[in-house]
Amino acid sequence: MWNRWDSCICGPRRGSGAGGHGLTASEAVRLFFHRIAVDQAFPLELKVPNARTRQAMAESEEMMRRGTARFASADEMFAALKETDGE
Repeated sequence: MWNRWDSCICGPRRGSGAGGHGLTASEAVRLFFHRIAVDQAFPLELKVPNARTRQAMAESEEMMRRGTARFASADEMFAALKETDGE
C-alpha cells in the first residue's frame, strides 16, 4: 500500500528506495522498529567521535558562530591539504 510520503521519498517504483532493497520507506521504518522490539537494542552501531573529530567539530561550530572561514581562498585550503596529506 502506497501513501503520499512513500511516493515522495522512494519514488513510484518498488526497489527505488531503501538502497534498492525493494522496500518502501514505510516498510523500512517498520522493519527498523521491529528489530528494536525483537532484539531490545538499537540495530545500528553508534560511534562516539574520537578526540580529533571532536576538535574538528568544535572548530567548525566556532567558525559558524563567528561567520568566518578557516581559509581565505580555495587555493589556500588546497595548499594546506597538500601539506597535511601524509597525516
